[in-house]
Amino acid sequence: MTGFLRNIAILVWRLADYGRIFVWIIPVLAFVRYDRKRLLTDPAIKLLLLLLTASLLFSAPTMLVYKILNGHRYLLPFYYLLSLLVVYLLFINPGFYPVRNLIFAIVLAGLVSGSFWVYPGKIANGWDATLAHLPYHHLRKK
Repeated sequence: MTGFLRNIAILVWRLADYGRIFVWIIPVLAFVRYDRKRLLTDPAIKLLLLLLTASLLFSAPTMLVYKILNGHRYLLPFYYLLSLLVVYLLFINPGFYPVRNLIFAIVLAGLVSGSFWVYPGKIANGWDATLAHLPYHHLRKK
């Protein structure tokens, strides 16, 4: 049971790791600050939330049961869908219009800074799910 609880904590950590905590700012602000009913009646937001939920429900059970399957790369589809939701909320939805450039700059700076977060040796760094993977391909060709 403690392994399962540990994997839940790791999953939550992975969802916010490498600057992705900054990405969560926009959906949280949208659903706290603006009319939830209006947001949830938007068909694009409903579809993106459905896909986000489905991707997490399909990947989370194996991540919670098995220790080796809790890497960042297994959440890449979730990250992409979350990014689509964030872009839609930020640029298509009129709620963020006055401050969207500022919020976008903060989120982008947070994501870029996340690529430079390095953890101690015993903690998985998940380099294959960040920009840190870019030199790998060139080095492998050598």
